[in-house]
Amino acid sequence: AQLKKRGIRVFYFIPPQVWATRKGRIRKIQRNVDHVFCIFPFEEALYQSHGVPVTYVGHPLVGELPPAVDREAFCREHKLDPHLPILGLFPGSRKLEIEFLLKDIIGSLPLILQQHAHIQFVLAKAGSLDDAYFNRRLQAALERLPRYQRPVVRVLENLNHALLSVADVAILASGTVTLEAALYQTPMILIYRLQPLVYWIAMKMLYLPCIGLPNILTDRKTPIVQELLQDSITPRRICEAVLPLFDPTSPQVVRQRAGFKQIRESLNQGGAPANVAQGILTLLSQSAEQPAENPEPVALERS
Repeated sequence: AQLKKRGIRVFYFIPPQVWATRKGRIRKIQRNVDHVFCIFPFEEALYQSHGVPVTYVGHPLVGELPPAVDREAFCREHKLDPHLPILGLFPGSRKLEIEFLLKDIIGSLPLILQQHAHIQFVLAKAGSLDDAYFNRRLQAALERLPRYQRPVVRVLENLNHALLSVADVAILASGTVTLEAALYQTPMILIYRLQPLVYWIAMKMLYLPCIGLPNILTDRKTPIVQELLQDSITPRRICEAVLPLFDPTSPQVVRQRAGFKQIRESLNQGGAPANVAQGILTLLSQSAEQPAENPEPVALERS
């Protein structure tokens, strides 16, 4: 707002997710931003409907996501069997996520083993989490189980992308990691839990029937990825949601992968950062004029 008052043109790359909560923020963008460069295709129509100049440029994650790693090499390095299924466990990168999600994830593993005795469990640890804290919470989660039911869980730190690319199935805390899994074509379930009051407030502010990016970007009314939220998160429910995903021919997996393909196609616009740079250069070359009533998006040449 201060820059705008001084006559400096303002361009906003990756605007707030006003489509999820706090739609009122779009009024601040109307007042203070000359042009929005958005990363989700449905955002373009939203900003246009509010008279905000906008251009959809694609999602930067598509071009920045590391390529899938070689499964056999990955398994050899981390003492896994490349011929046995791998279940990737992604409980989140914040302490509250670990506290709210880890015990139920770990509690589901013996139930999963009852149906698939040879599944390998690999837990992704975020580098932002203190080692002592994380190990303490993991040990506590394991000790909640009878000794004979405690599964072997291999912990890998800062290897999220590699693990996502080799995992046969993933259990994910809601966040960008769900979009990364979709781009790697990894079948998944999504779980998330908040403090009760925070969850109640969040649900009051939420404008969409789902929270997972793969669902928001495909079929919001009939989500392709099962979402377990708040009290619906139990070891039994996690197990029931995960088991069908180990069959690549199951309707759940077929539908998810079709949706994942759709997501990649819709988000790949030839390189978001380059598109933004080109769009800004185009706008700067134009004479400073008041925006039209129905502003057109910047024309981008695709290489």
